[in-house]
Amino acid sequence: MLLGAAAPTFARSRVKLAALGLAGLLIVSSRAALGASTESPAGHTVTEPVVLELFTSEGCSSCPPADELLAQLDAAGEVAGSPVIALEMHVDYWDYLGWKDPFSSAVMSQRQQRYAALLGARGPYTPQVMVDGVFDALGSSRARVEAAIAASRSVRSRSKVHVQLARSGDVLSVKAAGLPKDTPLIVLLAVTERKLQTKVARGENAGRTLLHGPVVRQWKVLAKTAGSQLGVQAPLSLAAEWNQSALRAVVLLQAESDGHIVGAAALSL
Repeated sequence: MLLGAAAPTFARSRVKLAALGLAGLLIVSSRAALGASTESPAGHTVTEPVVLELFTSEGCSSCPPADELLAQLDAAGEVAGSPVIALEMHVDYWDYLGWKDPFSSAVMSQRQQRYAALLGARGPYTPQVMVDGVFDALGSSRARVEAAIAASRSVRSRSKVHVQLARSGDVLSVKAAGLPKDTPLIVLLAVTERKLQTKVARGENAGRTLLHGPVVRQWKVLAKTAGSQLGVQAPLSLAAEWNQSALRAVVLLQAESDGHIVGAAALSL
């Protein structure tokens, strides 16, 4: 069941995206360390990753095909020559329709609402994919998702942003260079877990066992910055019941003004 559907659409609204990430603000170091060059050792330009955010729910009968598609794109690791960073974001507005999604979060619903405002849409829907924070597509349609990715690649300027992640014990270090000057950015951290599955007892998917892609298990703001470089350290708090071998840290650098994700990186934990 869809709450609305759309072909790829550019987000033009001036609505601020400060609420796309919530609590957990840390201070940005004024002596941010430089990231590496966007050139590989062989001299080839490194392609910036495409970020796919799937808004979904276990209570939505139209969502399992979208979950499967996201898992396939995540497993492939790239689409149309671009590396993929995939995030499966479970909203909570389906929870009252017979099945409470164990991965649902009001934070994800709020993030999707902000995207709807940017897109000028009447409201959110599932399954919806946001591409690089600016284009959206019906998440169960490979053709529409790939069209949105192509559209995003075509309008993005050649990014010089390079994001590096490193882990030391329970601390995650984030370094970035080449950030657009005088552009307020939010630095967001997601911890995702792959290979999750649920046997659904009630609701539209009753009796089905649902397999998921990289589900967002943790979400917080690490920093805000408007400088050309960034250096942040953040504590990692990983729940004991999570499958440690299936966890990944994802960092997004997102423009507050229009939602554009200007840089991203992922690190297996």
